[in-house]
Amino acid sequence: MEEKTPFYKKKWFVIPATVILVSGLVNAVSGDDEAEEEEAEEAAAEEETEEAVEEEDEEEQEEAEQEEEEQEEVEETFMTLDEFRDNWNGLINGLEEDGLEHFEISEFDEAPSTDGEGFGYRLSNGLTIMGFTVDGYIEEVYIESEMEAFEQDRFEDVMAYGVLIGATSPDLPEEERGELLNEELGLDEELSFVAETQEAYVNEVRYSLGYFDSHEIVVLRATQE
Repeated sequence: MEEKTPFYKKKWFVIPATVILVSGLVNAVSGDDEAEEEEAEEAAAEEETEEAVEEEDEEEQEEAEQEEEEQEEVEETFMTLDEFRDNWNGLINGLEEDGLEHFEISEFDEAPSTDGEGFGYRLSNGLTIMGFTVDGYIEEVYIESEMEAFEQDRFEDVMAYGVLIGATSPDLPEEERGELLNEELGLDEELSFVAETQEAYVNEVRYSLGYFDSHEIVVLRATQE
């Protein structure tokens, strides 16, 4: 009796089964490749995100450090209006024997300015202190002396000039303030001055002194450079 071939050995079963098996293996391998590719893409995306976050953090840190450096530079170079007033009044109080106590500043008034927030204070008839601030720090401050008043109260006006220099350059000794006025800004022993505006520098402050014939005023100006 002829032995029957098992069904799993017959061609009609073996060929389809082989095809199915091969297809399954291909799909499995393909599926693994796709999963690995997806994982790689996800890992790359995460890495890019982390790098972007790190770059953003670094940029924010650099900006914060730059702002801090700029603020430190401003604080080293400029002073607020209150600091200037305190410096001014401190010097005035130390010169009471010279009769300048009436020059003490209580509160500054607002004044027009095209460059920033203007301030002003009338020290006496014909003598006014003015200036402007930017972001709360003084950029420029100056004393205007009407020429007629300057001729009558020349000594007091010049003393006020010295106080302005001392208030804007508080580390400058009193003797050097006088030298600055006399030798560099052109005031002589008779408290007269040259017609042309003279300039001098102390640290980051530029001082200029001159007579403006059109307005008949003498101006000592201190400008933060």
